[in-house]
Amino acid sequence: SVGYDAAMPSESPMLKMNPSPTSRYGVRGMRLLWFGYALLTLWMLTYPFVPEAGGVEQAFLGEREVHKINTLSNVAVFFPLGLLGAVLAHLRGRSMAAAVVRMTLIAALMSLAVEAFQIVLPGRTSSAIDLAANTLGGLLGALCGAACASPLAARWQRLGQWFASRPIARAALVVAVIVLASRLAPFDLSMEPRTFHAAHSNVLDAGQR
Repeated sequence: SVGYDAAMPSESPMLKMNPSPTSRYGVRGMRLLWFGYALLTLWMLTYPFVPEAGGVEQAFLGEREVHKINTLSNVAVFFPLGLLGAVLAHLRGRSMAAAVVRMTLIAALMSLAVEAFQIVLPGRTSSAIDLAANTLGGLLGALCGAACASPLAARWQRLGQWFASRPIARAALVVAVIVLASRLAPFDLSMEPRTFHAAHSNVLDAGQR
C-alpha cells in the first residue's frame, strides 16, 4: 500500500556514496606502484650487459651454486609483483582466488616474453628454468599477498592518508623517484656524447659481435 511504502525507510545515502578520496588514493597509489615495479622488472631482465670474465661468482662458487642463486633471484624478483597485485585486488574488492590466478598468468606471460627477447640480447641467456622460477615467484607472492591482504591494505591506506595530507611529501617522493630512475642505465640524463658513449661502449661493442 501507499502508506506502507511511505513508511519504509529509504536506502541510506552512505551506501550510495563513492569511495572516499583516501580509498581512491590508496587504489591509485597501489596501481602505480605495481606498474612501476613491473616496468622495473622488465628493465632488469632485458637490459643487455657484458659479464666480466672471472667474476666473483665464478671465483668462489661452483656452476651448480651459481645456477641455484640465479633461480632463487628469479623467484625473488617476481615475488613482489604477485604480492602487490594481490593487495591491489583486495583494495579494489576483487576475489583473492581470481587475483592469484591472474598474477600467476601475468608473471608467466611476462617471463615468457622476457625469455624470448633475451635470445637476441648480448650477455643474456634464455632458459626454461628461469621461466618456471619467475612464474613460481609470482604465484608465491600472490599467495602471500592474498593471505596477508587485509593488514597490508590497512597499512597502505594509512600511508595513503599520510601522503594525502602532505603535498610536500608527495612532491619529494616524485623527485626521489625521478632521481632514482635517472641513475638507472640506460636513462642517463647527461647530454654529453662522450659520456653516453663511455657508459654504453661495452654494450654496443657486444651487440656488434
